[in-house]
Amino acid sequence: MAYLIHGYNYVLFNCYCLRHTLSDNVVMKKYLLNHSLIGLAVGLMLLALSACSDAPVLDVESDPVLTERVTISFSDGPNKGEYVYLASDLPNAGVSLSYSQPNSVSFFAASDLVSNIDNHTIGSLRRFTKGELVVGDNLASSWLTKPTALKQNSVLDCGRLEIRDTENLRDYRVVYGTFINCGPTTISELTEWQVDEVSNTRFRQVVGQFSDRVRLQVAMDSARFQNIESAILVEFSLIQREPIAAAASN
Repeated sequence: MAYLIHGYNYVLFNCYCLRHTLSDNVVMKKYLLNHSLIGLAVGLMLLALSACSDAPVLDVESDPVLTERVTISFSDGPNKGEYVYLASDLPNAGVSLSYSQPNSVSFFAASDLVSNIDNHTIGSLRRFTKGELVVGDNLASSWLTKPTALKQNSVLDCGRLEIRDTENLRDYRVVYGTFINCGPTTISELTEWQVDEVSNTRFRQVVGQFSDRVRLQVAMDSARFQNIESAILVEFSLIQREPIAAAASN
């Protein structure tokens, strides 16, 4: 606000000086003209600074549109408890969601996410649902072009999980997880698509969760394997992006 007041006064004063150069002598006219032009430039700069300083500052932590995260709660196993995972600084790290029209499957994926406790990493998290996402329950699916190829007694492969102890702070190296019950994924927020003309894509905010039982195969530091079943709750917030051309074909 201070920049705005100073800038406004500076512009008014120098406009006044310019107006009065018409009636002053030649020397004073040159002085006032030069001073006024410099003053106008300074005033405009102060006004620009005011626009920048008075603009709202976006808080990434409090604005869900700017934050992509996954929260996972385990009832049992080496990672029992609740953890928040954010993207690491690796090139392919992050959370994504895409839709495959030939398969009629929505594909939720997370890679290289780091936990808020001891920095263990989700190397990979996958979850498949039938059709395009809608607000409410979305049934689980498997990543198959022809789902009828499944045998009648075959277990539905609706997704996998891999966790790595990258900091070597726990007594395991890798945890491999397979979802067992394959219940629905519940979408609580699905905003309208917005267009990014620069990248020729469209994007929207997606917030949801799914609960399941997961079969964990734990590769211990001692080279032994442990098999554990655990309840799991996965909550996520992400920005779904897709090319405009792909959106038109869906």
